[in-house]
Amino acid sequence: MADASLYERKHMSRREQSSGSCFGVISQVFPAKRLCAVRTFGGTGSLDDQYIPQCQWISLDANPQGDEATTIPRKGSTGIVQFIDGEPFIFGYFRALNKQEGAVAGNEYSGVEGDKITTTIAGNKIIVKRNGMILIECKETLKSIWLPSKSTLIDIMKNWTVNTDGGSFNWTNNDGSTLWNAEYWTSPARYAALQEQKGAAGGTIISRTSVGPAFPGVPGVAAAVYEHTIAITGETSLKVSPMGGAGGVSAKISPTGAITISTGLAPMTQFSLEVTPLGDTTIDVNKQAQFTIDKLGAVKVRNNGGSVDLSIGGDITMKNKLGEFHMTALGKFAAKGATAELLDLFDQVLTQLQKTLAALQVLTVNTGVGVSTPPLNLADFAASMTSVVKIQTLLATIKG
Repeated sequence: MADASLYERKHMSRREQSSGSCFGVISQVFPAKRLCAVRTFGGTGSLDDQYIPQCQWISLDANPQGDEATTIPRKGSTGIVQFIDGEPFIFGYFRALNKQEGAVAGNEYSGVEGDKITTTIAGNKIIVKRNGMILIECKETLKSIWLPSKSTLIDIMKNWTVNTDGGSFNWTNNDGSTLWNAEYWTSPARYAALQEQKGAAGGTIISRTSVGPAFPGVPGVAAAVYEHTIAITGETSLKVSPMGGAGGVSAKISPTGAITISTGLAPMTQFSLEVTPLGDTTIDVNKQAQFTIDKLGAVKVRNNGGSVDLSIGGDITMKNKLGEFHMTALGKFAAKGATAELLDLFDQVLTQLQKTLAALQVLTVNTGVGVSTPPLNLADFAASMTSVVKIQTLLATIKG
């Protein structure tokens, strides 16, 4: 056989390469053509230490139309090289049981009988367990677990995003804080949007919902016409305003029980209501009139023209710029004008009337026959004097 040509089929090396097999180490990979370069070893004769520049790798499920299930080999992988009529093919890739290199070395999934395992050097894996459970894992903090016993799907992740023409959802945890962010759009052009944020939605805010115009390609709401926020303390705020955010209606409720409501167009507030945790209540209208009730029930009304105060004991005071009326809970009152107090004037009139009645009782006049006697109706004057004194005494009891 020594005189046979190397290219004749009867040559020993041709017979070896016609149906022989050996091991091969991949030195180059050409994924587009499903080819690789191989250096053989462990074969006999010409099959040992042979460099094959183009070796077809075999996919167990591949069709001419392009659908396939295959694994692209890595440089340095070892496989079985089989020669079929002189054409080399490589079947599968394996590693020695005690030799593993790469990111997942020492962290591989061992599995049990009947498990199906697909894994990469980065640690990504798909495991179909014999009990029906499916595990899809990118890394320890990003995986899905399918549990057939209770039809349960568990997703474990740090960040999650879904984008559609009608909106987007994402959950981020890049800096240790969590944030759920969802946007709903009227159209892909995002002329208007509703945005929901939960988690660390800006400082102390744990939840925010906003509605307003939006710009194409720009996340979030440009100028909220509706905004509802909840702070980590429980404080809740609601604002409904015209485009641009000036004025409108706003309300705030604190965890202590305080409530604030206001309406109007900036910079003016047309109406406001404030309630403290203890119940003190203040209503303001256009900064022109105020109505307050304190926690004990005292009432105050104010405007630019005057005021009315009602104490919890029943005292009433009414004032304007020129006068004042005051009545106590005991029924005493005072009425002051611009220049005098009404009851003081009345008392002065009664005092003067007493003097007049006293003078009338001793009144004498000169006549043609001499000085007259005192009036004959002294009893009437005396009775009038008594009535005036009674009125004056009663007046003293009601004067405040």
